[in-house]
Order: sequence, then C-alpha cells, then structure tokens
Amino acid sequence: MTESDNQLRQHSNRHPDVLDSELKQLPSPPAGLLRPWNWTRWKRIFGFSFFIVLFGFWFLGRLLDIPIINLFSGSCGITISLYMVLGLYLMNRFQMRGYSENYSRRANKLLHQAMKRYKRPQHNENFLQIFPRYIVNGEDFYLSWYVPRAGTVLAASLKPSSEPLIFNSQGQWVDDELLFSKISLMWSIVLSIAPRTFQQKNYKDVKFLRRFINNTLTSLPENLKSNEKVINEQGLKQESDLIIKGLPAYLALYRNSLDTNLKIIQWADKYGWDSITEISYDDCLLLQNGTKELEYVRDGFKERHNHASIRKAATRLVIHMTEKEQQKVPWKNRKELELGLRGMTEEFPNDDSQFRFEDGIWIPPEEMKKAYRSRVTFARQIDEKEDKNRE
Repeated sequence: MTESDNQLRQHSNRHPDVLDSELKQLPSPPAGLLRPWNWTRWKRIFGFSFFIVLFGFWFLGRLLDIPIINLFSGSCGITISLYMVLGLYLMNRFQMRGYSENYSRRANKLLHQAMKRYKRPQHNENFLQIFPRYIVNGEDFYLSWYVPRAGTVLAASLKPSSEPLIFNSQGQWVDDELLFSKISLMWSIVLSIAPRTFQQKNYKDVKFLRRFINNTLTSLPENLKSNEKVINEQGLKQESDLIIKGLPAYLALYRNSLDTNLKIIQWADKYGWDSITEISYDDCLLLQNGTKELEYVRDGFKERHNHASIRKAATRLVIHMTEKEQQKVPWKNRKELELGLRGMTEEFPNDDSQFRFEDGIWIPPEEMKKAYRSRVTFARQIDEKEDKNRE
C-alpha cells in the first residue's frame, strides 16, 4: 500500500459532517492499473543505500589505509558525488520511461522514423514532453511533441513549432479531429499527474490543508469570541456572526479540497507519475466527468450556503485588521485570527480548463484545433513532396 493510499484511508475514516454529503468527491482510479515505476520504493532504496555506501567507503579506507577515503569527510564527498550522478541518471530513466517503451527506435521503429520525418526543422520538440501511449476504443495512438497551451514545466506557446500530430502504431499520421479532441483531453489529464508540475505541490497542499483545517479554522470561533469586545467596538459584530455561522460550510469545502488532492495523488500513484507509459480514454473520461460534476455541485453548495456574503464579511475584517491604525488595537491571537479569516476569503475557483462538453464529447479550445490542423497540413505537404520526388 502506497503513502497516498494510507493518507486516503485515514482521511476517509474520519466522521464526515452532514454538510460533506452535499458535496461530490472525485472518483478513485480504476483497479488493476499498470504501475511502471514505483518511485517511493526507489526513493527508500536510494536513501538507504547512500548510507551503506558512505560507511562502506569509510570502513574500507580505514581498513586498507587509503588516504582519500579513510577520513569521513573524504568518504562523504565521494559518496555525494557518486549519488548525484546516479540520482540524475535514475531521474532521467524515470521521466523517460514512457519514451523508451513507446516512442524510441527500439520500441517502435516505424513510429520513430515517422516522428523524425514530420518533425519541424531546426526545433527540439522533445523539450516539454511526456510520452504515454493513448488508448482509445482499444487502439493505440501516439501524440508527438506537445499540445499548445500546456506544458510540464513551462506553458507552451502557440508557435508553429509547437503543433501536435497523432500517429497510429504503424507510424501513420492521423487526420481525425474527433480523435484529437479525445487525445488532447487525455493529454491534459496526464499533465495533471506529472510530477514536474503536481507531485510535490500536491503533497505540500495536503499537509497544509490538514494543519489549516485541524488547527487554524477550527480555532477561529474561539479567536473571534476572545476578540468579541474589540469586534463590537469596531462595528464588526455582524460580520463576525456571519463568519461563525458560515464556518461549517467552509470547513466542508476545505475537506472536499483535501479529498480532491488526495484523489489526484492516488491517480498519479496508480499511473506512475512521470514514468507513465499508457493511459485510457475511458479512465480520463471518468476523471474529467467526475471533476466537472464536483465543480457543478460545489457551485450550488456555495450558493446555498451564502458563500459570497461570508467571503465579503471575512475580507472586510481582514482589511480592517491590517490597516495601519489597527496595529495599536489589542487584538488577541492576531496572527492566528488573521490567518483563519484569510482562509474564509477563499473562492474555491473551478478548473480553468477550456474544454467544453458538446454532443457527448469534450471539445478542446479552437486554437488547439487550429494548431492540429496546421500540423496535419504540414504533414500532408511532406507526403506530397516525397511523392513528387519518387515520380
């Protein structure tokens, strides 16, 4: 069982508030997914072996009286250098596993040759790349380079060199906008579970949310109560009462955010993070539909529980507390109170994905489709040029 599985189990074992049942949760990943690389296990092995090698060098140096490594500092320096090189190698292997199993010459010679043939000249199109195999209706497809407006480290721009192209297993490029709509959605899902953008951030978010919910937010009513006199004197009693009344709904929203982060981690764990080698459209559709349903239900929840008014009240209190003349006002637990109030100003915005649901399918932004058409036109020109040369 992985770390995220344990976290999710601990989280789900808590007794939910009645309000939690009004919100939706993301679906869990399907059972039996291939996990190509267990990065947590390799991390433990890497850390444990570091100390074994370190003390091994030092002991060998003392035993054989080798000047460089018979001192602990010498052994430490050599071990750190060795493991830095080894770490970079393993990181590259981890991140490029999808390429080596799907896109490399060894994995698929026809695909590899086709990708070279239709590559834009004088451009390194592997820079912001992840390399899964896309499974749609039981068939394997491959997306060369990257989809515009998305990237694993930096946002990719809509330049001619950043246009996507789809290939089948035989290395033939595919002109099918409906298929591109499906694969571009799959690409956006893959980006959300790639470690270069999501892994560490999500773990940090989970830890922060736990502390924030269990400590800062739950103590907010007490902190407001202890400042009741000051609040009344400042004419902010109505705002304070509204915040206390709306706190249970806010706690439910924060718990829902915590659960969402844990579910995304679980999906990423099951797929192997950046070592992902394959992804199914049916699985992506499950996650995309679940995400949009969660957002729709959350919007209704916020409206029912007067979310906008509570945010305004909390914002007014925060602004009032941070004014210069308020520095001399004897607010009790000022820092903790302000942090809790700032948490009550959270909007919980929806995902900014521009995919729209139309005729039973998620359609990408028009500029993505234009970029795909441009690359198809380029591929067609290459074919026509080669046909003329053969004639």
